[in-house]
Order: sequence, then C-alpha cells, then structure tokens
Amino acid sequence: MKMTSYDNLLTIGEKYDTMGSPMTLGTLERLLMEVIWEHHDRGIFSVRELTQEINTCTPRPYAYNTILTVMTHLYEKKLLDRQKRGKTFYYSANVNKKNFLQAASQAIVDQFRQDYGDVALVHFMTCLESIDPRLLEKARKQSQ
Repeated sequence: MKMTSYDNLLTIGEKYDTMGSPMTLGTLERLLMEVIWEHHDRGIFSVRELTQEINTCTPRPYAYNTILTVMTHLYEKKLLDRQKRGKTFYYSANVNKKNFLQAASQAIVDQFRQDYGDVALVHFMTCLESIDPRLLEKARKQSQ
C-alpha cells in the first residue's frame, strides 16, 4: 500500500441513520472513507490493514478497537460492505466518492433550505458567486 498524507480530506460527507437520512461524517469516518476510496483498486481491507495505513500517515495513532468501532458504524450506515473470511472481517466501499459527494451536497442544500427557507438559499448562492469562476469550472469538470 502506498503511503499518503491525508491532509486534504473532504470536508462534507454523507452517512445514513437508521431511517436513511443523509448526515455528515465525523473526522475519523471521513479519514477511513478517504483511505478506502483512494485505494479502491485494492478492493477490500481488514481493520488491521486500515489501522496500519492510517497510523503511518497521521500524527495521532489510533487504536485497533477505535478503527474497528468506526468501521462497524460505517457498515451499519451502509457506506461500507463487510465480508467475513475465517475470523476476519474485510471491508470495501459501498458507494464511490463521486456519488457520495453528490448525495451529501444535495442533502445539505435540501436541509439548509428546509431549516432556513428560500431566502437563506439565495444568500448561499450569493456566496457561491464570490468564488473564482475558473475554480468552479475546474471543480465542475472534476465532478463529472
């Protein structure tokens, strides 16, 4: 597995509660999903493998049981798939990063509109207009 710095993590994500409502991911959840997405060609990971990968790339080491707990939560939220081989569970992404970001972005906008109304949405759009159009176009192309 190649060594990578995960300083540039996504800041908005999606998880599912028991009712299927989208929410945001916690810091360690985002980190785990980022590692899994980055190494999607590998397919599956054990908790031990992910713990080793994360601990070589972050200043703060995480305990095996911490990673196990978070991966179990991600599995319960349907973001990870899990297969048992012998005594070991192996995990893989249940959703790719592009679809994840698309669904999370839509959910955040929908929730923002529901909580604060259309006037707040107009303010949100005004904020987007202040972003350099070249950056927005670059991001738009990357998302396709």
